[in-house]
Amino acid sequence: QHEQPPPPPPRPPETDEDILIARATHLASEVRAEVKRVLGLRCCCGIAHNKTISKIAASLHKPGQQTAVCASGASACIQRLGVMRRVCGVG
Repeated sequence: QHEQPPPPPPRPPETDEDILIARATHLASEVRAEVKRVLGLRCCCGIAHNKTISKIAASLHKPGQQTAVCASGASACIQRLGVMRRVCGVG
């Protein structure tokens, strides 16, 4: 069997919004860990510059994971997912 190559290293933030999303990613991780510790529940989280992209991102890695979509890469990410025509107000 062929092993998958490792994912590329994360790109450095490109905009102020991207920096805020990077910070929010750490905060979301802490919140998810606390929910797990206190309530014993796993939860997923989507982090993005708007609610619609956040909801799409949250659905990508269920259960118990989180996905961040930087503002500078949101358009390319959504196009790759093929959801442009299925989301009201997008595309």
